[in-house]
Amino acid sequence: MPETTIAGRQIRDGAITNVKVAAGAAIDTSKLADGANFIKKDGTVAMTGNLDFGNQKGVNVATPTSNGDAANKSYVDTLINGLPSAYRYRNVHAATTGNINLSNPGTAVFDGHTLVTGDRVLVWQQSTQSQNGIYVFDTSSTALTRASDSDAWDELVGTLVYVDQGTTYGEARFFCTANTGGTLGSTAVTYVQDGSGTLATSNFVTEETPSGSINGSNTAFTLANTPTAGTLKLYLNGLRLKSGAGNDYTLSTATITMTTAPVSGDVLLADYMK
Repeated sequence: MPETTIAGRQIRDGAITNVKVAAGAAIDTSKLADGANFIKKDGTVAMTGNLDFGNQKGVNVATPTSNGDAANKSYVDTLINGLPSAYRYRNVHAATTGNINLSNPGTAVFDGHTLVTGDRVLVWQQSTQSQNGIYVFDTSSTALTRASDSDAWDELVGTLVYVDQGTTYGEARFFCTANTGGTLGSTAVTYVQDGSGTLATSNFVTEETPSGSINGSNTAFTLANTPTAGTLKLYLNGLRLKSGAGNDYTLSTATITMTTAPVSGDVLLADYMK
């Protein structure tokens, strides 16, 4: 029967299922059976086959230094928290519309959306601002708990929160203005709605003809709405014009002032968000 030599002893294959090797101990790798999972190599253990953790954790993993190294949780968390805010997203099912009782909300309905156990909710209008944050809903009569990705101060800083459902805030996005150095539970946490809220077809205006005479002398034209900053695109005879002082036109509120007056027969069209 095949045998393996460990510390000078001959061991039959299958006789030992787990072997602990003391620091500095040597294994006669020439006697290992074919298909062995480990070999000792220059003071480290090298794999020659897959390692099945059996749904257990790998523990005491060092901080990685090379591309092929395993990464521990602390290393990964540090990288995530160091990402620019534009890459730190959080998703919730609904957002609050006013101050609530965190210990006993008394309802499962937030902004018209009914939460179920495990759903996430953005709490952002508390009278005590240090209570604001992302919480997990249990039942209408039990306390909300902070979400695991938002239960430390640094996890709140610079995050964008997307709201999935709700009459008022469904599809809205919120930005957390919290700065580094705060203490969760005592430092105020504030969220501001990013943009004007939910966007719908009615927010977009396309191919509007600004009011004003096209006669070769008039340079002032008026839009039906005031465009959201930076969204106006103005076209003359299909060619897009450049905005700003010294360019093709300027915009003040809803009034367009052309540098050169369009002549009879020209077509002036505007696309923008309102």
